[in-house]
Amino acid sequence: MGLEGMEVFREFIVFARHLNVTKAADELHISPSTLSRHIGALERDIGMPVIEHNGSVLSLTPVGKLVLKTASTLVGEYTSLLEQVARYKRDASYVVRMSYALDDRTIIDAVSLVKMRLKKTYGGFNIQPVRMRGRGAYQALLNGAVDVVVA
Repeated sequence: MGLEGMEVFREFIVFARHLNVTKAADELHISPSTLSRHIGALERDIGMPVIEHNGSVLSLTPVGKLVLKTASTLVGEYTSLLEQVARYKRDASYVVRMSYALDDRTIIDAVSLVKMRLKKTYGGFNIQPVRMRGRGAYQALLNGAVDVVVA
């Protein structure tokens, strides 16, 4: 079970809260048959039933309760990881080395627009201007001395 298993765990947690396939499927915006199929796949992966049927009443088996406890922990940790990565991405600072010709007003305006767009789109960008002319800028790009050339 890979990362798709995380979604099955989320579905199982919602099912366990309702103990009703139709209500859980409605909350998850999937069909009841899809939810039932996913729970069946979970049972096959585990090798034991997680749900027991007592007439029309559904309940979790002891293994189902163990799966619920573990799934809740895993989903919580995974959600926390995604939040931490999002914060890291938001707070990260990336350096982009941009080469351009200093004496051309149009290029200077274009560089300013590029800088604003990068910062707006990606957040923590730090643009380091590298002033060069002609073939020197192109050669710097080829050699990896700069990341972007505006010419």
